[in-house]
Amino acid sequence: MWQSQKGIAAKLKESMYVDNCVASVNTIGELNSFIKVSKELMASAQFDLRGWKHNRPASNEENSILYLSRLLEGEDWDTASRYFRANELSCLKDIEIQRKLPELNESATLHVFVDASKSAYAASIFIRSSYKGIVSCQLLQARVKVAPIKLITIPRLEILAYTIGARLSYNVKEA
Repeated sequence: MWQSQKGIAAKLKESMYVDNCVASVNTIGELNSFIKVSKELMASAQFDLRGWKHNRPASNEENSILYLSRLLEGEDWDTASRYFRANELSCLKDIEIQRKLPELNESATLHVFVDASKSAYAASIFIRSSYKGIVSCQLLQARVKVAPIKLITIPRLEILAYTIGARLSYNVKEA
């Protein structure tokens, strides 16, 4: 067991990318062992591994968060749903929200945050400023996109998030 645990620890270390682990194994037995030992190793360091994605047959995982909401309502995928009735959202065009930026000075900095999951990727940009000893942080702009239907890895989705984060940063600086 010790050799197996040591090998899995090395594989886990080599497979980490940002906050994701991307690894391959040859058999379902290796997969189950990798998941079990990885969870134990990371738990010993107070890290909670979750959200496993694999192509193991007979997996009970659902691939679509939209499909889940329809299942909860007892609807079929091709049935009209209240989530997709755009004509009910026409009143949104009448809503106005005033934006009030914090007092801008030399201490103002822009902060861009990006992240991705199996179902979406997003970026947000905040402005942080300090005026008379009071620190203020405010959301300036955010973008979120639903992940493509064709399954791609989370690291690739994170690269897409970096791209929209860079575009947000550029647009805010140019404004």
